[in-house]
Amino acid sequence: MLVVFAGAAAFFGARLPTKLLPDEDQGYFYINLQLPSASSLQRTEQVAAKVEAILAKTPGVKYTTSVVGFSL
Repeated sequence: MLVVFAGAAAFFGARLPTKLLPDEDQGYFYINLQLPSASSLQRTEQVAAKVEAILAKTPGVKYTTSVVGFSL
């Protein structure tokens, strides 16, 4: 049994990815911004613009975009 399990471990271990991030990782991240219930769409757009400005100054961030009025 020990030989069978060792052989199975070697077989499956050789096929597992060894990279830290998979090839599918595109480097995207999503932020959900939620203001209080009575906040207007214009206020939400202002806050989203501030968040985009902060992210634009962050090292390693190449592009930013925002979608206001829709939650992912």
